[in-house]
Amino acid sequence: MALGRLGLDTVLKASRRERGHSRRFLSAVLAGIVALVAAIVLPDGIKNVSALEAGDQVTSNWLWTGTSVISQRYGCTNVPGEDNAPSGWCTNSPYGKLWHHGIDIADDGNQPHPSVGCTTPYNTLPSGAGSPLYAGASGTVVQAGTTSYGTIIEWQRDIDSYYVVLYHTQAINVHTGDRLYTGLQLGQVGNSGWPSWSSACHLHFEIRAPPGGYWDDRDPAAWLTDSSIHAVQATASTRVSGDFLGTGYDASAVLYDFTNYTRILVWPNTTGSHLNIWSVWWDSTNAAPDSVWPNFDAKKAKIISGHFTGGQYTDIAILYDASDATCLNHAIWYVLKSTGSSFLTYKWWDSQRDLGAQGCLFAASRTKLVVGEFEGDGGTADVAAQYDEATGGCPNSVNWYVFLSTAGGGFRLDTPTGDPNVTYPWYVSGCNTFAWSQAKPIMGFFDGTVAQVAVFYDYAANCPGQPRSVVEVFHTVGSQFQGPVIKWDSLCNRFPWIQSIPVAGTFTGHNTTDVAVLFDSSSACQNQPRTQLYLLVWSPNIYLNGPGALQTSTQPPYDSQCGGFAWNWTKAEAGYFRGGAVADVAVLYYYTWHCRTGEVDSRWLVFVPSGTQFTGYSNWDTAVYESPPPPYPYADCNGVDWNRSTPT
Repeated sequence: MALGRLGLDTVLKASRRERGHSRRFLSAVLAGIVALVAAIVLPDGIKNVSALEAGDQVTSNWLWTGTSVISQRYGCTNVPGEDNAPSGWCTNSPYGKLWHHGIDIADDGNQPHPSVGCTTPYNTLPSGAGSPLYAGASGTVVQAGTTSYGTIIEWQRDIDSYYVVLYHTQAINVHTGDRLYTGLQLGQVGNSGWPSWSSACHLHFEIRAPPGGYWDDRDPAAWLTDSSIHAVQATASTRVSGDFLGTGYDASAVLYDFTNYTRILVWPNTTGSHLNIWSVWWDSTNAAPDSVWPNFDAKKAKIISGHFTGGQYTDIAILYDASDATCLNHAIWYVLKSTGSSFLTYKWWDSQRDLGAQGCLFAASRTKLVVGEFEGDGGTADVAAQYDEATGGCPNSVNWYVFLSTAGGGFRLDTPTGDPNVTYPWYVSGCNTFAWSQAKPIMGFFDGTVAQVAVFYDYAANCPGQPRSVVEVFHTVGSQFQGPVIKWDSLCNRFPWIQSIPVAGTFTGHNTTDVAVLFDSSSACQNQPRTQLYLLVWSPNIYLNGPGALQTSTQPPYDSQCGGFAWNWTKAEAGYFRGGAVADVAVLYYYTWHCRTGEVDSRWLVFVPSGTQFTGYSNWDTAVYESPPPPYPYADCNGVDWNRSTPT
């Protein structure tokens, strides 16, 4: 599809402006931008991520259901002919400084959504619905009100003190001085401001460095592609940690972004009581025996763990987006085989090599992954990919594809006859039935027999104006996933999906899988941090759409209480850190708040279940001590930047 320069926001002090219209907005598009915790992928074949241009497509792996476009870029803008501005134009033009302090974001017109209604003229604020804007991290509202540019919402993030500035909103739900928590709706997208400042429905989005002044702006591309924006909250898996050392205890690992190269850091676990200090097990610059894609970028990698090679150690698999101008949708599987102290690299699958005519049609950015033995043969681990098929006039649709591990080493995308030109999904949802962006996939043995995929699904559309979440389970029958059927239901006005992080494991020690949900409850504490950990226990004695269902524990969940554990500083995973058959929940927690300027720190905290509840957490990081009252001890800051770390 040809993407024109929409030019929805007006260049400051310019007399000529490009005009355009955005027909529709996706209700969650701008949520992903504002959140700054979603993974935003810019296909290599379109533009370089370091300098977003008008017409660039942006796609989110978390909250977006389709693509949007950059309708006006950041920086110097010539009017007309912005790509060929003469020397000194930005500072000495007849119209003053022609500098666009942010980017403008608009729908690409390909994805309809019923909640649009961006018809707001100028400075009026009608009650009609527009696309919602959410906060994806905690912070404080600095400014919320009306200006000649249009309505403005400006807030400062706790995690890095940078400022997020949003213009032209249709409605404002917050006030100056309000404390924000993850998932709080800030307002709605609109077209507010005098006609000379806004000509159609869109979002003007800025990032400002402290102290947040008008000329403290930064290129938003650096934030929209920063490693801190991985979709960690969007996906979950049963075994995201693994027994990489063969000790019988799960260790923890992270894919770490060093900007120009990528490493995997492993925290060994040899006693089942704590994690030893981390060490580097893999480096993208010297991967062997197989090399990896040149300039391997952590932001294009999706990492999972499982027994792919059938040995005593847990391995790691990476689905890498190798798309470029010659192959717009190019995906590669690398399997990193553990030796007990490092990882050996093997290229197991390449869409361009292995899919024939479809080789450049498989988009890694449109997948969410889970690991399981889906063939049910007790052999090596396979991978199921929930794939967003919402293209070609078929919105809200997904397919499940299964990559089967082979005895000789390699993944085979299941096909009906072995013909690589015909892919064979194990499940096809059909149009307008299943929203990829509203599903957080998990895997488990919910009936105790065979690996099944499930999703923690946003069901709010069935409770107008109220949150609702459900767990839907797909039954594995031969080489297909049937269903899904609801096996847990929060009911209306409970469990906002955006405030929930699900992980699956055998937390009660039975042979069936339970689900733990790390929940952001800060809204009940005047936006002070508060986290609860709920346990959804599988019971074969409950009948919900057939025998067996998950039920919320009757015991009180873990509750940090107001002012305690900060949900938005967590990256959660499940694992068998104490060995045995009972799983725990581990959280990589942002700890830089107690370090000196320029130092960074992250900690592994482990929640241990007791019966049907979690009683609390313990610090599993080596050589970490209780911090006395301020000033805090700085010597134990471990140098691991939470923003650059993605748990496997």
